[in-house]
Amino acid sequence: PQPGESAEWVQSSFSYIADSPEGWAQLHFPQYLKNSSVGLVKDAELRLLKFEKSTITVDIHTFGSNHPAPHTDVSVKINGSEYNPSTFVAVCRDNTINLIAFDRHSTIPYTALEVNPFIGLGCGRRPQVINSFRPSELVTGLGNDIFQYMANVPDGDSVVVFSIGDAGYASWPLAAKLQFELIGISSAQINSLQPGEPVVFFGKKGALPGTARMYRPAGSPVNEQELSVSSTISGGFSSGTMTTPRIGPATAWNSLLAQAAVSEFPVTDLYRFNVYGVTLQGQSDLLLFDAGGSVDLSFIDAGQYPYLQVEFNADDATNLTPPQLKKWLVLYTPVAEGVLTYSGEAGTIFLTEGETWTGAYGFKNISQKNFTDSLTVRVEVFSQQSLQRELRTVKIKPPAPGETTPFTVTVNTVEKGGLNDVKVFVNPRVLPEQYYENNVLELYGYLDVKADVFNPVLDVTVDGRYLQNGDYVSPNPKITIRLWDENSLIKKTDTVGIKLFLTYPGDASPTPIYLGRNDVAWFAQTDDDDFRVEFSPQNLPEGEYTLRVEARDARNNASGAEPYTVTFTVHYDQKVLLLAPHPNPMSSAVSFVLVLTGEAPPDKLVLDVINSNGQPVRTVEFGEFVIGTNRLVWDGTDSRGNILANGLYLYRIRLFSNDNPVPVKIPEGDSFLKNGYGKLVISR
Repeated sequence: PQPGESAEWVQSSFSYIADSPEGWAQLHFPQYLKNSSVGLVKDAELRLLKFEKSTITVDIHTFGSNHPAPHTDVSVKINGSEYNPSTFVAVCRDNTINLIAFDRHSTIPYTALEVNPFIGLGCGRRPQVINSFRPSELVTGLGNDIFQYMANVPDGDSVVVFSIGDAGYASWPLAAKLQFELIGISSAQINSLQPGEPVVFFGKKGALPGTARMYRPAGSPVNEQELSVSSTISGGFSSGTMTTPRIGPATAWNSLLAQAAVSEFPVTDLYRFNVYGVTLQGQSDLLLFDAGGSVDLSFIDAGQYPYLQVEFNADDATNLTPPQLKKWLVLYTPVAEGVLTYSGEAGTIFLTEGETWTGAYGFKNISQKNFTDSLTVRVEVFSQQSLQRELRTVKIKPPAPGETTPFTVTVNTVEKGGLNDVKVFVNPRVLPEQYYENNVLELYGYLDVKADVFNPVLDVTVDGRYLQNGDYVSPNPKITIRLWDENSLIKKTDTVGIKLFLTYPGDASPTPIYLGRNDVAWFAQTDDDDFRVEFSPQNLPEGEYTLRVEARDARNNASGAEPYTVTFTVHYDQKVLLLAPHPNPMSSAVSFVLVLTGEAPPDKLVLDVINSNGQPVRTVEFGEFVIGTNRLVWDGTDSRGNILANGLYLYRIRLFSNDNPVPVKIPEGDSFLKNGYGKLVISR
């Protein structure tokens, strides 16, 4: 054994019988030792079955009526345990005669008269086993007296009787004394007791009057004495059973062959066999009662009862020597037997959350029998970090004798960060099989998954551009929200964690934009496209708005510590504002910024560049404008693509909508544009 492994041996046995059909057998006494039994003891040294015997100790410490100790100090111990504790609410009463009955087989104490524990007829700790009577309570005719007590005690059971204080022997009715004779206490013994004298009897139901053991104090006056008695009660069984372990599983049952021998002559032994059918779920049903030696079992449906148990019943009430079982055999056709194999790596597998792990398994039929149906495979994945358990089942083809059915197990690692156990169980007790232990393979901590904890990137555009706070926006904008993640294995396929809010002009609080609205569409992430939401409000009123977007990826990682927020303005009057070109002087390129308001942008802008000699050198047309800020870039080349020389140039801006000129304004206080012309310096 390796360190940490058990050093204990496992023992089992088998029997070989030439030319015999298959089955189960116990042919030698040592094979009985692990069988369950009740009332029978297996003597391994003598190789004999014996009836079980038991012994129990009883210690009574009581007092006479004039003893200075209080009656609550009376002690009743059974096998060392106190049954009349002084602290208990139902301590036995003073001036009573008390009885405890003991089972003749097990010697377990019991109460022979079930009574209300609060009226005094039952006392001691619970469950109460002491019945207590005052003289006036011995004969009541109400069913709760000494007559009923003795009627409830079976023949052969022992009864211990003890007094507390003055039990009033002289006042007992003759009928009561005669009832005590049923347990071996004679009327003469009772009549010999002095008033207030303590006494203890050990009797047995059915014993002759006067044979009960009687214990009295040695000193005088007797009513001032204390009495301590310690003795034993012996019990034993006159019958018992021994039961086989579960036999099978089987596809067909054949026969039971059993043999027992009597222990003495003349014969007082009795024996018989019972056969129980056991379902695959463990339910046991009696199928054959009081069978003799050899019995045909072919009538038992192995489909309903794939297992059997046989019970040997032994009885000898006269000599208490049980008959001896010599052998028992059950012949049957066994079921198929398979073993699970795994061909993956022996060490830990490291994965990134979202990856799918595939394990290659096989189930081999190592018997000469066929499985009766397809096989269920139960796959269980347990995350040691989240303590979540994933369970699913699949079906595989049953392998023929000697063949293997290969199959794979896949595990999606989403929400399985950390170490994960993978357990595979083929045929989890669905079909009968000889053994199930070799159908299970559990890989502890086998999958080490690196959890996805990175924040996704949130990208928000309006009409294809990124807004700055205060930008102008069309009354009918197209707001596009994209979410992308470095971990493309875990795709965002739902709207969980996506929240949009729009604060309208004059409103103090934002309005939620629910993703089920008609002006909202969303698109799940695919291998080629990011997760996307398109919000296209119509005819927004004039004024200032605030757009807020919150987003989480498929693993609930937020796009940032704070939600995306931007303000924009809707203005219905069409205006064009041109900002001064920048940089000026320019080296390689210059930007013209055009801020547009209104419902629809112009069609095109024409930029004319003229040299210092008044000659046009470049005309550029720009189109596809949006309401808001538009940035137009010229790269400083002429119409042939040549880089223009350093110097001073004039430029002219013309804007058209439906081929009609649109006036262009510049910010108030600026003078970079006069009569539609401006100056631009190229300096490289």
